[in-house]
Amino acid sequence: MAGHASRATSPTGQAISAEEAYSVVEGRGAVAIETGGRQWRLEFGPRDHFVIPSWHTARFESQHGCVLFSFSDRPVHQALSIHREERIS
Repeated sequence: MAGHASRATSPTGQAISAEEAYSVVEGRGAVAIETGGRQWRLEFGPRDHFVIPSWHTARFESQHGCVLFSFSDRPVHQALSIHREERIS
């Protein structure tokens, strides 16, 4: 999927059973990754790469917008009927 920060652009997060890898095409921003009460904040810019592990919540933010390319193992999870999603507010 290519496009603007698409996982979560508001205070609401999402946790999924698949892992997602991101490559930053343009722009700058930050992602807050959380699981089990632990949180990491990563700032990113062009040509950076990062992964959101399975069952971690990701919240993206960018002052001026950014373009991210992402891919995941979601199709494999869906084919095996093991894919799950959970919205977190």
